[in-house]
Amino acid sequence: MFIKKSLRHVVMPIIRYSYTNIMKSKIIKHNSPNFEDRKNTAKPCFIIIHCTEMSWKDAHKLYMNEEIDKNAGRISPHYVIEKDGTIHQYVDEEKRAWHAGKSYWDGYTDINSYSIGIELENMGKMGGYPKYPKIQMDALVDLCKDIKSRNNIEDKYILGHSDIAPDRKTDPDKHFDWSYLFKNGIGLKNIKAQ
Repeated sequence: MFIKKSLRHVVMPIIRYSYTNIMKSKIIKHNSPNFEDRKNTAKPCFIIIHCTEMSWKDAHKLYMNEEIDKNAGRISPHYVIEKDGTIHQYVDEEKRAWHAGKSYWDGYTDINSYSIGIELENMGKMGGYPKYPKIQMDALVDLCKDIKSRNNIEDKYILGHSDIAPDRKTDPDKHFDWSYLFKNGIGLKNIKAQ
């Protein structure tokens, strides 16, 4: 951990994109067929955090269309973070992934076109709401900081799926530690529905 911090704090001012390069070296790339162009040349201004409610391996099958969710159809996030902190990318950030569904926040109704979706491997309600491991949360902090800085995303637009679709969704669920993100410079302390 000390080496990573020293690279971020010492090298970054000298090499402008070193933090992004560190993130890219840690990401396993997959090519989900479930994406399209962002509508109306939209740019990402949201980060939406989800939980898989299944193992990463089962979620991977859905994102790659090896299996189809009969309730949701074809789905994809931009990123998935496993419990051990491993980060997978399924859709390029420039493209519209299919993760938010019918949702709304602050006047936006097509959240998929304006967001980057991150799924966290966690069984959620089906697994009795297990806690998110620290290594997974640390990987989420690093990824969010990187996405936030490259896309100029405001903290008020770093949200959970339950924030943008409260009638349909509960993820990332009641055990997700929003305060941990806030203490690490991500998101707001208190999120109010808009």
